[in-house]
Amino acid sequence: MQWQYRTKQIPSSVDEVVELLLEQRGVVDRELFFNPVHPERLSCEAVGMNAEWFGCAAARLRRAASSKEKVLIFGDYDADGICATTVLWQSLHELGCEARPFIPDRFRHGYGLTLKAYEEATADFTPDLVVTVDNGIVAFPVLEELATREISVIITDHHQPEHAPDGTALFPPAAAIVHSTMLCGTTVAWMLSHELTPELAKTQLDLCAIATVADLVPLTGANRSFVFHGLQTLQKTTNNGLQELLKAARVSPESCTTQTIGYTLGPRINAMGRLAQGMDALRLLCTKKQATAERLARLLDVTNGDRQSLTDDLFQEAILQAEQLKDERIIVVYSESFHEGVVGLIAGKLVEKYHKPAVALSVHEVVAKASARSVPGVNIVELIRLVRTELLEVGGHPMAAGFGVLTEKIEVVREMLQERAREIVLDEHLERQLQVDCELPFELVSPELVTALAQFEPFGKDNEPAVFALQDVQLAGIQRVGKEGIHAKLQLAAGDDTDVQQGNRATLTALYWRGAARLRELRPGSTCTVAGIFEWNVWNGKKSVQMVVRDIS
Repeated sequence: MQWQYRTKQIPSSVDEVVELLLEQRGVVDRELFFNPVHPERLSCEAVGMNAEWFGCAAARLRRAASSKEKVLIFGDYDADGICATTVLWQSLHELGCEARPFIPDRFRHGYGLTLKAYEEATADFTPDLVVTVDNGIVAFPVLEELATREISVIITDHHQPEHAPDGTALFPPAAAIVHSTMLCGTTVAWMLSHELTPELAKTQLDLCAIATVADLVPLTGANRSFVFHGLQTLQKTTNNGLQELLKAARVSPESCTTQTIGYTLGPRINAMGRLAQGMDALRLLCTKKQATAERLARLLDVTNGDRQSLTDDLFQEAILQAEQLKDERIIVVYSESFHEGVVGLIAGKLVEKYHKPAVALSVHEVVAKASARSVPGVNIVELIRLVRTELLEVGGHPMAAGFGVLTEKIEVVREMLQERAREIVLDEHLERQLQVDCELPFELVSPELVTALAQFEPFGKDNEPAVFALQDVQLAGIQRVGKEGIHAKLQLAAGDDTDVQQGNRATLTALYWRGAARLRELRPGSTCTVAGIFEWNVWNGKKSVQMVVRDIS
């Protein structure tokens, strides 16, 4: 792993550490960063929305409410889509609309607004207005068909639009389009909710925080505002479904962080769309009945366990193929046994293992469904669009995308993607890199430092915890930890062997997750440079500073 220091400057105080980190993150307004503006004060312009379109959408929804129109809210089956559908349904229900939410089935309908999904959603419900959430911006065929039927549609979405050859963004026909690539789908919907039902919208910020973190949206600017204030709402949530989901996961609401969302809430909500019915996750978030909330929370918890087991098993099969493709600049694996609901997770694990863009396809008799993940610097959706002539559909983000392809064309598409990747994916993209904020004097590691670093929360994409390097530290102690002994617990100290042996220097506990494999290279008393983050360790009611190791050299 190559270390890249953001600066050669070595701070001499905790205050200097804070100033250095603010500068590296491009923070101009210190007060605004540490105390983000409340989302209710965000304007359309601040979040990259077209104010005129936004006004048209809000006016159309108010007209629908006053006329008691029937409104279909067409969502998506991931955590962002489910939270977005919840937000807008609650808002329109509050206004008095006869609003019906619909989450498509991944396996029967595929992704996004399709004619098949629309026909099923409206089989016993004839809407006067359709509102998409977290999808629709590239649904040209179905929206053109609905336009011929004179069905009014409002699109709310955050995905990348199609572009003309000259780079101009292309948008499908709609009564109004509320769109921003700066936000996630839920917070795009929340902007409308706040415009229509401002008091209700304040209580929905917990859903905004969950969706923003789960969808891996950069935690900067407006997104930082949504997560900062959304976590506060989540920690005292009044949403029955979230309360029961946290209880099922054995997490107390007041302890919720972005890690809780990323590793506990997000996966459980996502699991329903991956293996079962996303509608059940939506029902959980919408229900006011305690018994229903308890039952559905247990269902999400069990389904997530099944998802974990299935992913682990299929990943082992994927590795067998990937090992034959290690020389390629993109890994493309496929199998009839790959479950369509977890191919994105398989692709993500392949990226983690090989540090290359990866695509995993679930193969069916006629059509294969693919999910792709990428590495920094490689826009995966644009790479895939280079072979779009061979695909049935494609969409996504720079770091994650999906597409459909005829099964008979899988090999052709794989070869084309490999060829394109050889041109686009550079050596620098394939090298694992660790961004180190700065070298830190050992004596600055203190409770004061950890308290200061906590101001930078919430952490997430593009606002990662600061990584520091401790130069020439002594390994005063080494041991394996964990059920299978795959982790390492280190005792680090500054000073020479005599200082350490005589106990003249305090040591720092460092945890190196999955670091036991490195123990053969490490010897007690040896000197090394350690890079990692600092955090609180809470045990039996006592707090102490610990380091979480990222790498050792």
